Amino acid sequence: MRLLILLALTSVAAAQLGPPATYDKSFSDRYCVVTPEEPRFAKNTPLEPAVVVRSPIGSSTARVVRTDGTKIPYEDAEAHITVESAFGEPVYFQSEGFRTVDVQWIGERFLFIRKGLGRIVAVEEIYDIVDREWLVQQTVSYKAP
Repeated sequence: MRLLILLALTSVAAAQLGPPATYDKSFSDRYCVVTPEEPRFAKNTPLEPAVVVRSPIGSSTARVVRTDGTKIPYEDAEAHITVESAFGEPVYFQSEGFRTVDVQWIGERFLFIRKGLGRIVAVEEIYDIVDREWLVQQTVSYKAP
């Protein structure tokens, strides 16, 4: 009987919590844009060391260069991402206004970009480097603990 009551209470509590995250387009102004040429930072902009992320079998690389987060406020942060691959010409991305930026490969074809905007909000994007198009660009909001 105690087990049934405990299960019932945890089910009610879980139902009240709702989904762990919600997705929308609320920060669409923070989405990456594809640029026709490699973007450049303003002269003397403090930068963090470049981070290069290889795809699983190494046919593509994503090189991320961003402004120094210890010297540039996050609302002014900027990142440039260059993708070079066996699938064609390089692709250049530019993004602004974030706290963190992470890049991962989903197989050899899809680039996942996640930019943290704060404690519970991020922008998540998936780009198809073969078809040269965005599959997903969305804002995700996590429930506060």
